[in-house]
Amino acid sequence: MLSMQATRLGSILLSLAHFSSTFNPSWSLVLGHPLPGYDWLKGVDGQNYVSEYGRPHEGISAAAIMSRYPVYFDLKKSTKSMDDARKAITDGSMAVDDHNDYLEEAEKPHCHFDDESFEAGNERLVAKKQEVIVYLKAGNLIATREHGRVLHTLQDFCSQSNWVELGNTDTINEAIGLPLKGGEFGIPLAGDLETCQNCTYDTLFKTNTAEQTEKADKCRAKVVAHDPMSQPSKKKTAVCMIVAPAVKNPECRANLLDSFASGGGYLTTGYFGSNEAIHTHKPRGKCSHGGPFDRDAFGLEGICKDTSSSFYSPHWFNHKIAANLAEKATDKYLDELADDMCGNTERKVCALLRLLYGLGPTLAFVIDTTRSMGSVIAGVRNATIKIVNDRRGTLDAPSVFVLAPFNDPFVPVANFFDDADQFIAAISALGAVAVTIAQS
Repeated sequence: MLSMQATRLGSILLSLAHFSSTFNPSWSLVLGHPLPGYDWLKGVDGQNYVSEYGRPHEGISAAAIMSRYPVYFDLKKSTKSMDDARKAITDGSMAVDDHNDYLEEAEKPHCHFDDESFEAGNERLVAKKQEVIVYLKAGNLIATREHGRVLHTLQDFCSQSNWVELGNTDTINEAIGLPLKGGEFGIPLAGDLETCQNCTYDTLFKTNTAEQTEKADKCRAKVVAHDPMSQPSKKKTAVCMIVAPAVKNPECRANLLDSFASGGGYLTTGYFGSNEAIHTHKPRGKCSHGGPFDRDAFGLEGICKDTSSSFYSPHWFNHKIAANLAEKATDKYLDELADDMCGNTERKVCALLRLLYGLGPTLAFVIDTTRSMGSVIAGVRNATIKIVNDRRGTLDAPSVFVLAPFNDPFVPVANFFDDADQFIAAISALGAVAVTIAQS
């Protein structure tokens, strides 16, 4: 028995360490980094795009952004400045789930479409579009991070609602992110209707919802004296539920009532409880978000599909579909934002769009390095390096650098860089030298 418990503990510790790959990136902040020895698919910015636990927000956002490079700018690869802009966007996406973030959006339902907050969530998507444009026009690069925040909310519609369960496995909700006509999403909202029933359990477990809720609540109660949404509290809660009293994973394929499941016609999302007092937030008959950190969930029961793990996501079986729809919805939102920014201007030369995606100007130097420059070459180096440094972090920060040293009478060869430090290193290495021309 002890050996089985030790094995179970080992599994949860690996699970906790690997959970940075979840659709919900806050848990990457909570549960740490992956342990060595496991293969992770990472983007060029070093962020997790996909793993055994599914696709995280940052991966979905990065994939959508990179898919726009050839569409908007006719580029097949990104520069370092573009990578930096994409990283700022994905960092903003992760911040929405960071309970230490200064905007405290982690526990605001409309930032996640939790608690059936459809109107407020959509108003956020519409308002943030204009907010990003205002920031860009003012030259404020906080626009990239704010852009990431709103992409998180957009993607949460797919993972927290029953849109997928209604049968929309390849179709996004076209109303999301646009001003609503008549307050509708093209589908009636749940309103006061009850939406969920209890999940079931494998008959081998010989258990039920009441028993599993009692076990889960014991674990949740252990962190009531602290911030229940803090990183240490979440770790403690999750480990407790796996090790003792060993909360069972529910079978939640049929917990949505008929009007909210396949063939139904009403939209809902789960309620997420974050209060210290357990079971004080979710209305009776409504769906829970679910998982170990939802303090109103019955056991682990709910409808979220943030991950492909049945422990963290009761509707884990729909995670892949939800993540794919989230990327499609992100593509649509990015295109709508580009239209609002650029109007009739070709996107390739649209200044605001280029700024958002990290495409700055090209900075080129052609420098004479013949021996006659010996007395002034140091001054030339210093002047060019100052020009580069003065543009760092400004709207004039280049995305491409070109250095073409020439030694008369030879034609200069252009050297291209996408990193300012590498460019400066190449300039620093320049010196005035004599050239011997071979006689024949």
